[in-house]
Amino acid sequence: MIGSLVLSRTRGIAAVAPFAQFRGLCSSLPKFENLEGVREDEKMYKKYMASPDAKDLLKQFLMRQPVAYPEAFKEMKEMYQNDPNSIGFQPYLQEQGLDAGADPNAFKMLSSTTTYPMTIAYALDTVLPRTADLLRESVTVLVVGARAECSLPPIWWRELLVPFSRFGKEVSVGMLGPDLPAVPFLNEPTTVKWPMYEPEKTVRVFQVEGGRCALHEHPDHMRLIRETDVFVLCNPGFGSAVLEAAWAPTIALLLGAHKPVVCTAHSQHDLERDLTALARLVDATATHPDPEGGEEGGEEGEGESLGNGKGKNLTLLMPPQKNPFHSMHVTVDDKEERKGKAVTCNEYVYCFLAQ
Repeated sequence: MIGSLVLSRTRGIAAVAPFAQFRGLCSSLPKFENLEGVREDEKMYKKYMASPDAKDLLKQFLMRQPVAYPEAFKEMKEMYQNDPNSIGFQPYLQEQGLDAGADPNAFKMLSSTTTYPMTIAYALDTVLPRTADLLRESVTVLVVGARAECSLPPIWWRELLVPFSRFGKEVSVGMLGPDLPAVPFLNEPTTVKWPMYEPEKTVRVFQVEGGRCALHEHPDHMRLIRETDVFVLCNPGFGSAVLEAAWAPTIALLLGAHKPVVCTAHSQHDLERDLTALARLVDATATHPDPEGGEEGGEEGEGESLGNGKGKNLTLLMPPQKNPFHSMHVTVDDKEERKGKAVTCNEYVYCFLAQ
């Protein structure tokens, strides 16, 4: 055994819920407002992170023999249907070898380290069966507006394969965004793998060439859109007053791509703000060019339309929900529009597809 856990089961929503229902979901979820408690926990977390125990745990977790497509992952998805509040990283980490009595900071550390690959795996596991052939050889994911994700060493992206093992042989994860480091974090694409799969399965991690920019600013953005199967935006905040104008052209491109777009949010306020902005941006596509060359503002397709119906229809392949693979590390964000708010990386997740 590697560490310790308190079990908490959760699930993924299979059915598509109307956009309008997201407010009811948000209002039913608990809010974390004890900011002093969060700050005290942060001090203890930093102390733990500097300890030899933390370094040893990270090494042991990386060297473990993982449980491929574990029962905990499947049960989390099933049980969330019955109890949306029973959500947590714990059952998955325990099945992977973390002991039930470990320091709570161990859970925070491992969940913070693996939240990006596990959130993407969770979304792909939910979305791809609805949109793609399960037997396809490879899946290409483009992380748009990448920030903290690009600081994760490639070896940690192997975690994506654990629950994702029933799909194709390779998952490619590309990074693009103005916050990428000036010196590329990868000189060339890096492939990592687990030895337990037959046939062999790999994750290919790469930084898009010339990708230190917004998607719509990239000189070859049309090729990137064509070659990508699923787009991912982690905690983008495109609904904030500071960021909405900068994100709008990229969101317009993604709406015109007619491919799944997975988004996360770090708080209830962040989620509501982004979804409200998304409704406005959907309406605005009536006057934006379609990257695929199709007609805008045509007949409505199946499903509920965001906004006033003048732009595209949006199908929610994954309705807004609490993400079972959000980080367990809660922090106080003093840079938000509402200063001094408790936030959690990837706390909520949803996926839309423009039609």
